[in-house]
Amino acid sequence: HRDLKPSNVLVTEHDALPVAKVIDFGVAKALGQELTDKTSFTGLAQMVGTPQYMSPEQAGQGGRDIDTRSDVYSLGVLLYELLTGTTPFTKERFKQAAYDEIRRIIREEEPPKPSTRLSESKDSLPSISAQRQTEPSRLTKLLRNELDWIVMKALDKDRDRRFETANGLAMDVQRFLNDEPVVACPPSRGYRLNKFLRRHKGSVAAAGLVVLALCAGIAGTTWGMMRADHAHRAEIERAEGERQAKSAAQVAAIEAKAAQELAEKREAETRAVLQFVESNVFAAARPGGQGGGLGRDVPLRQAIESAVPFVEKSFTNEPLIEARLRLTLGTSFWYLGDTVAAEQQNERARALYAQHLGLDHPDTLRSMNNLAISYDMRGRFADALTLREETLSRRKALLGPTHPDTVASMNNLAISYETHGRLTDALQLREETLALDKAKLGPDHPDTLRSMSNLANSFAAVGRYDDARKMQEDVVVLRKAILGPDHPDTLLTMSNLGSTYATLERHDEALKLREETLARQRTALGETHPHTLLSMNNLAVSLAAAGR
Repeated sequence: HRDLKPSNVLVTEHDALPVAKVIDFGVAKALGQELTDKTSFTGLAQMVGTPQYMSPEQAGQGGRDIDTRSDVYSLGVLLYELLTGTTPFTKERFKQAAYDEIRRIIREEEPPKPSTRLSESKDSLPSISAQRQTEPSRLTKLLRNELDWIVMKALDKDRDRRFETANGLAMDVQRFLNDEPVVACPPSRGYRLNKFLRRHKGSVAAAGLVVLALCAGIAGTTWGMMRADHAHRAEIERAEGERQAKSAAQVAAIEAKAAQELAEKREAETRAVLQFVESNVFAAARPGGQGGGLGRDVPLRQAIESAVPFVEKSFTNEPLIEARLRLTLGTSFWYLGDTVAAEQQNERARALYAQHLGLDHPDTLRSMNNLAISYDMRGRFADALTLREETLSRRKALLGPTHPDTVASMNNLAISYETHGRLTDALQLREETLALDKAKLGPDHPDTLRSMSNLANSFAAVGRYDDARKMQEDVVVLRKAILGPDHPDTLLTMSNLGSTYATLERHDEALKLREETLARQRTALGETHPHTLLSMNNLAVSLAAAGR
């Protein structure tokens, strides 16, 4: 079309439902004939369309190689205007600019996010909010995150990062309206968990306490075991070098002594970590002013935050224990949705591991993996991508291309590729991951099924919904047979398949599957589990589609 704008989109009613109609395809036809006198910049015959709604590639010389994604950009401008009352680049600014300056603005300048534009429009914000029947503060808050992401994805200068079709943009808007995770943001576990946290704060807070207790309880033991294994191997290697000079009995005595010393050290580390958690985290629940207590009703987040300043002080001479604790705290803050604190703890953990163990140690790489997740949650997508690429490269060199940690890094890197609109790269990486799992683990291994599920997500992301459906159907059958019909992974795939059915407008199948999924989740997970609540929401969408 090349000239989508409000005056070219009419809305009428058909069977009492609003229907949008696109008109005026004159510019589209003008590719093969003389431009009309109503077309912008007809005399120059270089930039065809209306500048405020024009994609960067249209503003180039000649406007060649224009495809559907140019219209997606214009639709993004329309959505921007519906949300904020103005276009990303205003008509007034273009009136004052020369032709080349207009082209430069369209092709090079990044427009402000819709929420930022509203925040800056203090004088007009009350009237804009009134027209949208809401309060100014609520409107600005509503636009942050998902709507910002959707609009800015449509307006990306690089058309390869935009929605590939108008339907893809429309579906993401519908996902936002349904309070479902949107494609325009990273489809990571952290983001989906944040969606749950916002909707179900009470239930997740209780779960977070359990998670913290478990993590803290195993922190010392896990770290101690790893250090014991590492030191034990070193001791054995040293003993091997002395084997020719010592008797077998002497070697055995050396190994036994080393094992005893390491076991004692492991036990001491475990006691140190548990003592820290008891004194600085659980103690916060004591009455105020008594033994570090903050009150019996202290929130979990406040209890954890109160412990953070004591981490470095408590383990001045034990930097690796401090690193392990910070890794645990980063995970806890991640569960609580505190992205800033999670990032800070993971960055400190990575620095300590890198300093004392080196960049290629498995623990350093594990901290890099967690830090990349934090970057994703904070919107530092470029940093997440860079770190994930480095982590994958180092894990391949250290552990080999088929190690589970390497394969996990491949899956995580695919998430970053999707975030940056590199859908083809993400798809290719997940195809490689699935091939590796099938070759090493077999077609029925749970990890292989997880890779199949991830690949189905990539199929859906690139619009291959039939391929996504077929693979999800296969995974459901296999997971029911191998894991059982009530296993959480089985139920999650059933939920994903229900969403694919709904996307393909196979509403009867979506409704039937969502009813089964919810019934099983209520029994297996309980009424208040986040997955159960999500299925209740999805089933309500299907019931509405069925007119019920």
